[in-house]
Amino acid sequence: MNVSRIRNGGVLVGLIMPLTMTLSACGEEQGLKPSARVVPAELRIASEDGSMTFDRLEMCDANVAKVVITTDLQSSQPALLVTMTETGGVWLANATTRYVSRPMQLIVDGDLIMEPIILEPILGGELQVSGFHGFSNERIGSALLSPCEGSTARPQ
Repeated sequence: MNVSRIRNGGVLVGLIMPLTMTLSACGEEQGLKPSARVVPAELRIASEDGSMTFDRLEMCDANVAKVVITTDLQSSQPALLVTMTETGGVWLANATTRYVSRPMQLIVDGDLIMEPIILEPILGGELQVSGFHGFSNERIGSALLSPCEGSTARPQ
């Protein structure tokens, strides 16, 4: 299992890990609906000081198939289970393979939500994220499902 630390005074405040468990093992689930408006969200692979972006993926309905609020079995904290589309899963696998040891930023509506270090490739097309101090799971999850910039909302 890959657990990545966010650099914030050395305190573990966020996780990104490839999933090896089934949905039924994740406890209670709450499905989310997409935001009605385009909410810019993206994953960025950045230099260690954050000054350069090596790669990025718009996190929107073209790349994210499903987001579910669940419980992290290790920390018992709320978490988001993110299932990527085929395109998003390929990007995630390629980027996390190529950029092991680099920070991966999750940015929603201009806010840096978390910046864990990639410890190993995430190959399964699914990831679980948690540790959003000051941000709600609902806000982040709905943003990840929102329409891509320049597109229209998908039917509900």
